Amino acid sequence: MGSVREMKLPQKRNIGKDEPVMQLKINAFAIACFFALTFFSCLPSAAQDSGKKNKTVAADTIPQRFIKVEKIYIIGHKRTRKSIITRELSIEENGIYDSTTLATTLELDKQKIFNTRLFNTVDVTLLETAPGIGSVLVKVEERWYFFPAPIFQLADRNFNDWWTNRGRDFSRVNYGVRVDQYNLRGMNDRLRLIAQFGFTRQFDITYSIPYFDKRQRHGFTTGASYNESKNVAYQTDDHIPTFIRSEDLIQNRFNTYLQYSYRNAFYNFHYFTVGYQKLQTADTIRQLNPNYFGINKEQQQFVHLKYQFLRDRRDFRNYPLKGYYISFIGEKDGLSNKADVNLWSGKLLYAKFWDMGKGFYFATGLTGLVSGPSSQPYSLNQSLGFGRNYVRGFELNVVEGPRYVLSKNTFKKEIFKTTKDISKIMLIPQFQKLPLALYAKVFFDLGYVQNYPNYELNTRLSNKLLYGVGTGLDLVSFYDFVVRTEYSYNSQGDFHFFLNFKAEL
Repeated sequence: MGSVREMKLPQKRNIGKDEPVMQLKINAFAIACFFALTFFSCLPSAAQDSGKKNKTVAADTIPQRFIKVEKIYIIGHKRTRKSIITRELSIEENGIYDSTTLATTLELDKQKIFNTRLFNTVDVTLLETAPGIGSVLVKVEERWYFFPAPIFQLADRNFNDWWTNRGRDFSRVNYGVRVDQYNLRGMNDRLRLIAQFGFTRQFDITYSIPYFDKRQRHGFTTGASYNESKNVAYQTDDHIPTFIRSEDLIQNRFNTYLQYSYRNAFYNFHYFTVGYQKLQTADTIRQLNPNYFGINKEQQQFVHLKYQFLRDRRDFRNYPLKGYYISFIGEKDGLSNKADVNLWSGKLLYAKFWDMGKGFYFATGLTGLVSGPSSQPYSLNQSLGFGRNYVRGFELNVVEGPRYVLSKNTFKKEIFKTTKDISKIMLIPQFQKLPLALYAKVFFDLGYVQNYPNYELNTRLSNKLLYGVGTGLDLVSFYDFVVRTEYSYNSQGDFHFFLNFKAEL
């Protein structure tokens, strides 16, 4: 457990002196991964060009044909209200469409219905009953909606942080119970209750409903949470958070919020959030880091305002292969300069996914963040290293700063994709079909973080270009289950094998 950072500050690591590196092998690995990525990403261009030529000839020879959709039939929905499904349909009864446009529209409608996350499978089929006349059949298989699930999860940023930086310490585990009731009233609404113990004690209640009006454009989410802990990261040293442990509670946080959502188009979402947060800590933390809340401040309480615009054209949200995603988030903590907190931030994310044919796919994402004022208490520091915001190869590190930019790029090949019938061993109908897909990939990430003023404890990775290259395998299954195994080399000259449980974008 010696690698676990606790009360005593750890000694500085002697980077670059006691860790000999074979430079020739490192350069060879980095160059090989980079050229593999570049070579593979160029391959589909020729295939697409040749495909376009063939399609141009075919389009000139096929006469345009129109079809009238008389009826739309929906089957398989037991709890889900019909209006929740028809909300995702672009087609209408008695509408007239040309055949080419109709086929494309039905495929897009299928993806939109699937992305409600209410169904295991979705089929949208045109049934042509007479020349130029037909009906559309929407067939769905509902998910399992009631999930009383035990909580057993690591309290750290990711599995690799826990495994390496925290010495595989099982005391850093959260346990308890989480109850999710999806589609509570058949309107894609959700109720969540959490009772968590262990490393961090937490009690949480959330209720959300996407639409409360007849036109199905307006929704809301409300929630409240309380958590308390005997273990707190009070500062970051050489890009790794340092924790203090105590037998007594040393921090508690209360948070409540109300969010209004507005969906003005199929793919556009607007979210407006107002919340309140109060955070208190023991004197011990302020003694170890006087700037934890700001000089001479004993607690933080403030109003939080947030606006998010989201345009989501991905085919599948948990593991997209086609489409794009745009998100802008503007936030303000504290309403005046006299409040305990005064922080604003803006964050932009753009991700694009290409299906390049013959089982090849390419994805690229760009994230940028700006915030101010640049001088903030430690508890409000912005950073790369949490969630999906990190350069692959630097999963062990946190790089803090008021501004950063991140680019992630992945080229992958589908190895196999299948659905297994496991009804003989699984009695619950919603789990009797097991989808499995495996992808091999190469990747290349870039990042840059501007350091905070006079932030001397963390300078090794800030104010410089960071990059990571590597290769890996992704295993994808149902209920948003993803396992990523990656072997990487980074700009600090380190090789790593990492395990992750979310899609990279």
